[in-house]
Amino acid sequence: MKQKFRFFKRFQAKAYAGGILAVFALLALVVGLSACGMGNTPNRTDQFEPDEGKLPPAAELEEISEADVLGRYQGSTYVQMDGKQYGPYTEKIRLGRTSVGNNLFFRAEKTVYENMPVDIGYEFEKTALSDTEFTLTPASDGKSFSFEGKNGSLSFYPKRSDEPRTVPSQTSIKGFIYKKDGKVYIHFHVEYDTVATRKTFPTIPEGSHNSMSSAMNAGVKQ
Repeated sequence: MKQKFRFFKRFQAKAYAGGILAVFALLALVVGLSACGMGNTPNRTDQFEPDEGKLPPAAELEEISEADVLGRYQGSTYVQMDGKQYGPYTEKIRLGRTSVGNNLFFRAEKTVYENMPVDIGYEFEKTALSDTEFTLTPASDGKSFSFEGKNGSLSFYPKRSDEPRTVPSQTSIKGFIYKKDGKVYIHFHVEYDTVATRKTFPTIPEGSHNSMSSAMNAGVKQ
């Protein structure tokens, strides 16, 4: 009986500690977003608008298939928030199809924003339970693909944590993919739903987080 009682007490202590850690992680996320925009502005430039670039001339491109397009990408991303530039940051992308339903998805892993209080990821995947849209369209000449997504979900990560808080949003994306000199490149522009961000974290200071977008120019398939 004493052994069972000691085990129960240890179990209670571990459960309590786990709950405390979860609460502190969420609190850190809320406080971090509240502080964001209050003087913490690394590498910023006034009135910046990220640009995903343009498709090279057709004469420089090679034929490309959906099999070429699907996969993992990595590149440098610049972020605009309230007209200020942040970055560049390393962003990792996966473009693929689900094993069940064969649905297309576009997924940005957690992007680590150095000197910023939180990290962010997002995803576009059409499911029966969401109004998310994502389309991938081949060009008529067979030398590029364009893509577009609406109502993507946002994932917010406290620092030093891989457990996100994911929320639905009206975040959108558009971009294109092509092959040149044997390599596959991706360009895209994301418009973040800052209304969803402010609803999720109502303590964000007034006058900040009114607009946010990002762009990757010539990310490379890995």
